[in-house]
Amino acid sequence: MFEPGGLDTAECFFELDSNIVIRLSIDNEVIPIEDLPFEAESLFANVLPHPVYHINKNKMTIAEIVKRQQKRRNSLLGKIQSFFGYEPVPKEYKPYKIEYVENKLKNIEGQKIIDYLHYPDEMENVLLLLENGYVVTEISIAPQGTGDAGLKYFESIDELALNMGDDFIRSMPGSNLL
Repeated sequence: MFEPGGLDTAECFFELDSNIVIRLSIDNEVIPIEDLPFEAESLFANVLPHPVYHINKNKMTIAEIVKRQQKRRNSLLGKIQSFFGYEPVPKEYKPYKIEYVENKLKNIEGQKIIDYLHYPDEMENVLLLLENGYVVTEISIAPQGTGDAGLKYFESIDELALNMGDDFIRSMPGSNLL
């Protein structure tokens, strides 16, 4: 149910190479999971490049697009279309270019966990440092519509520090990537 101003929620599970499924708790614990929920889906089912659609080639403002659309509606053709219940999609909203972008999830699957990180004063889940330098975690709750609930990853420890600060605590201080 859509509730304006509500929260999006997500729950992530991690499958280890020994076919053990775990989840990360808010108390920085690893919890083994016996059975995945029925609606659980793999993020790695399709790691092909994904399309990014470019629209509004002329970089018009929303007000300019609305004004142009209103002008089209008031034209003879627009009135005829409206009479028959046809409302065309504004030309400015149609993609003029499709670009395929690398799906970086492919860099996470199959990586070994080499360290566990967490921030001392925050109620955040543990962060997993992977062998290739990526850092992954779960964001359980986020403001609605932001797309932030779910798996969160950083491409490096430097990116993590830049976004969240460098005061994290390492569980395995001898890790060679830090």
